[in-house]
Amino acid sequence: MEIKRFYAKKSQKAGNIFTIDGEEARHMIKVLRYKVGYKIIVFDGTGYDYYCTLIEIGRDYVQAQIDEKVENDADLKVGIRLFQGIAKSDKMDVIVQKAVELVVSEITPVITARSEKEVKLEKLEKVAISAAKQCGASRLTKINEPIYLSEIPFDNLVIFAHENEKNRTLRDISTSKFSKIDLVVGAEGGFSEDEGRELVEKGAVAVSLGKRILRAETAAITLICLTLYKAGVI
Repeated sequence: MEIKRFYAKKSQKAGNIFTIDGEEARHMIKVLRYKVGYKIIVFDGTGYDYYCTLIEIGRDYVQAQIDEKVENDADLKVGIRLFQGIAKSDKMDVIVQKAVELVVSEITPVITARSEKEVKLEKLEKVAISAAKQCGASRLTKINEPIYLSEIPFDNLVIFAHENEKNRTLRDISTSKFSKIDLVVGAEGGFSEDEGRELVEKGAVAVSLGKRILRAETAAITLICLTLYKAGVI
C-alpha cells in the first residue's frame, strides 16, 4: 500500500504526536477510509518528513504517532522567489502548482497595469499544499499578500521576462554568486513600457524568452526552469 503524504502545521505537533484536523483529516477519514494502524508521512514545512502511524481517529480529526523523523533533501541550494503579475484565477492556480513543483520558495502576486486586481489567496494556499504533497516537498511554498510592482524589493538578483528585450537571454547572466534569485513575470499582456523602464532603473535585468509571445503561465514556468538550469540545480 502506498504511503501517502499529508501536511500539518507545526502547531499541530505536540511531543511525538501530530493531531491533524481540517481538510487533511476529512480526506483521510471520509475519502481514504483510513483506520488505526495505517502508515502516513507528515510534513510540517520544517524540512523533515515524519513517518507516522495512526493511533486515533475521531469524527473530524486524527492523531498520528511519529515513528521516524527523516531530513528531506528535495530542497534547492538556490532560493527562488516568484513575483507574478496577477492572472486569471485558473492561470494563477497553474502557476502556483508548477512553481511549487519546481521548488520556488515564495510566490508574491503583483498588481500591475495589465493584471487582474484581486487574487484568492486561500485558494492558492490550498493549491500549494496539494502540489507540495504530490511532489514530495519538505517545505511549504509561502504565498504572500499581493503587492504593487513598485513594492518589489531589490535585495537579490532580480530578473524579469520582457517581450521588448530582443537580445539578452539567461545565457548572458551570471547567477553563480547568488544564493537567492527573484523572478518577475507579468500577467496577460506583460508589462507596460513604463513598468519595464521602472524595473530596469531599479536594477532588474530584462531577459527574452524567445521570439514568440508566451501566456503568463507559460512564461512563469519557462523562466523558472531556465533559471534553475542556469544556476546548475537541475
